[in-house]
Amino acid sequence: MGKYLWSKNNSMIEKIDFDFDNIFNRKLSEMIENNKLYNDKLINKVFYNEHAIEYKYNSIGYRSEEFGSHNIMTLGCSYTFGTGLNIEQTWPYMLSNKMSMSYANLSYPGDSMQGQVIKAFQYFKEFGHPQYIFGVFPIARFEMPYVKDKMCKVDGPLDINIKKSNLKFIQKCNSYIHDFEKISKAPHNPNTILPFEFAIFYNLMFIQMLEQYCLSNNIKIVWTIWEQVLSDPSQTTMQNKINSNNFFIEKSLSIKDLSCHKEYNKDPLFKNAADYNFNKLQGHWGFHKHIHLSDTMYSLVN
Repeated sequence: MGKYLWSKNNSMIEKIDFDFDNIFNRKLSEMIENNKLYNDKLINKVFYNEHAIEYKYNSIGYRSEEFGSHNIMTLGCSYTFGTGLNIEQTWPYMLSNKMSMSYANLSYPGDSMQGQVIKAFQYFKEFGHPQYIFGVFPIARFEMPYVKDKMCKVDGPLDINIKKSNLKFIQKCNSYIHDFEKISKAPHNPNTILPFEFAIFYNLMFIQMLEQYCLSNNIKIVWTIWEQVLSDPSQTTMQNKINSNNFFIEKSLSIKDLSCHKEYNKDPLFKNAADYNFNKLQGHWGFHKHIHLSDTMYSLVN
């Protein structure tokens, strides 16, 4: 891959920077490399709202068992990662226990559906196929390279690595912003010029590739997208789209009351995760929704 785009008469029409070592043919360890400093902040005990949450990572930086021959693969962002929750309170852990199978968790805070699908294919290459794949994804987030003088860097945990990566890194862009700039000059902020539909198109294209691959290799896949319809994470709507070989189902999962699982009501992390900000009404789901997620996915594959 070169740095120049040439026209038919061999005249250079635009210089394009494709010199990104970590875009093509990345190993799973290299895909997480940009998050190393962010990882280091969480590697021991992090205190949210006076609760101590311990994050442990495998040898290449994922909150998972060591990668290898596992029956289950889980994909997603911070909800699947379990931000603000102990590992035993996350739906991948609960689901693997229900199925009596080990799992590899490729999820990471801030990751996109597109980025997770790329990681899944790299996992196939390095470690082989699982029997099941389960995913919970954001719909309007996607990967993009930071291109000097053309695109602004996107706010997020990757910003702390800009100097170390020599401005050549892959960042996540959220296209939730609806007030787009009428006039934009380089360097552009992708959050203000790329519409919501752009992210949906590429994310669904990637997930359909993964679905077809799973169908061809007898891997059962269950995936869902989450949409933050209200600030309270207990009210977040889950739109489930399931493709497990030859059956295709759509359903919704929304927890609007806490009338079930009363035995956990007194646990401070039942409704909201430990990072929940009660002033801003922002944060991650408590483990109640994780219980329902694991139950729903388990019932669909059984």
